[in-house]
Amino acid sequence: MAPLAHIAANDHQEDSKNLLEKILDKVDSIEQAVKAKADATAVLQLEKRLQSLEEKEIERDSLNRKVDEVVALLSDQRDELKEHITNDIVMDRIQNKLTEDEMEKEEQEKRRKSVIVFGLKESCSTDAEVRIAEDVEKVQEVLQELELHQEADISKVIRLGRRAETADGKPRPLKVAFESEDTKSDVLKKAKNLKNKKEGGLDKVFIYQDLTPKQREARKKLVAELKSRQSNGETGLIIVGSKIVKRRAV
Repeated sequence: MAPLAHIAANDHQEDSKNLLEKILDKVDSIEQAVKAKADATAVLQLEKRLQSLEEKEIERDSLNRKVDEVVALLSDQRDELKEHITNDIVMDRIQNKLTEDEMEKEEQEKRRKSVIVFGLKESCSTDAEVRIAEDVEKVQEVLQELELHQEADISKVIRLGRRAETADGKPRPLKVAFESEDTKSDVLKKAKNLKNKKEGGLDKVFIYQDLTPKQREARKKLVAELKSRQSNGETGLIIVGSKIVKRRAV
């Protein structure tokens, strides 16, 4: 009986060993499967990340291209807009210059028949009509002294600026308009003779062309240039029109 019991024990051990090996094989198989699944998941996740990065890179490239296109478009439009603005500015300047020239011509036309008289005594009357009548009378006296007898040729007189508050104040310039441009020209030609008319203080009266603000500014520069040249020793210089010229010998 002992040998049989020993044999049975050996068989039991062998079965247990086989079972253990099977269990270990199963566990190993499970581990392999789990490991394979884990690797597959990791690979899948990695592939997804790579794909996401590729898509982002593609989007970035597309965005960069769009940005470049927009920059190029804006650059072209900027050049066009700059050219358009430049043209507009040039046209505006030309238009402004034409407008200024037209306004200057209109101002000169308004002054074509008038002169400005300085130093002519001003009326103290509070009545505007009386003051105008006295100014006309004084101008007529000046014309007679200059041997110009066109008493009826005066069309308008007007004092320029604010009236002095005191009777002994400096008289305001007097603008005198004539009916004809010829009369105005004659007055200007003979006005220099007033310096010899001391009676009645007419030597202190000066008559000048009625200039526009633009002409006055140009005249001011001419006078400054004349004085500068005279201080440097030049002689016989006079202003004629818009130029400084040498006085012709008599």
